Amino acid sequence: MKTKYVHNAFCRRWMLVLLVCCVTTVLPGEVPVSEKILHQLQSAGHARRTLLKEREEWAAEKQRLELLVSTVQQRSARYRKKTEENQKRIAEYGKKDRELADLRDRHQAVSEVIDQMAAWLKKQLDEMDTESIPGLVAPATEKADDPAGRLSSGVIRLTRSIERGRDSAIELVSGFIGEKEITVNLVRAGGVAAWWVSLDWNKAGVARVEDGRLILEPAAGFVEAGEIKKALEILKKRRSPELLILPAASGDKK
Repeated sequence: MKTKYVHNAFCRRWMLVLLVCCVTTVLPGEVPVSEKILHQLQSAGHARRTLLKEREEWAAEKQRLELLVSTVQQRSARYRKKTEENQKRIAEYGKKDRELADLRDRHQAVSEVIDQMAAWLKKQLDEMDTESIPGLVAPATEKADDPAGRLSSGVIRLTRSIERGRDSAIELVSGFIGEKEITVNLVRAGGVAAWWVSLDWNKAGVARVEDGRLILEPAAGFVEAGEIKKALEILKKRRSPELLILPAASGDKK
């Protein structure tokens, strides 16, 4: 085995010697073979360097693309996660929106009921106002824009009317003696009865409501008229309180 290896080495040396002899033997006018071989070797070296540079560039480009793919995959994973989170939020918002819509429907139904109650209460108070002694039913307050406000105003008006029905008061109103309309001081004893005294204090009598009109009935005599005037003076705190017997309207007891 060793002998064969030595023989091969010896043969290669002789071939190299022969090649050198051939290279050094140059015919006139020809390019030396050595220059040709050198040029080929230079070209091969340049090609190898170019190929090596291309491989390095391709390796760098591959590394860059792999990094880019990795970055895109990471971002894609984050975007998928955010998309899932947003879809969950959208589902939650949809559920809340349905709940709000249900609450709006309920609120609308309750508002309609409250509005009906407010309208009914206002109608009852207005009818009571036309059938009662002037000043007994409190006037309507400012009109509210929402059903709850209208009902609240009606309740306040009803409460004030109840309070007026418990107290005595003096009202300046217009009434009719026959077909003649005059302005008088009205002495109201809550919502039970009322009496009147003319502004010149010459006339007095009992007041009642009939068909939405305030009817002024003159007193039967000077005594009854005097008692009514005393009541007005007591309410105006011009006279000390005392027990008085006042007349009643037609058909009523004193």
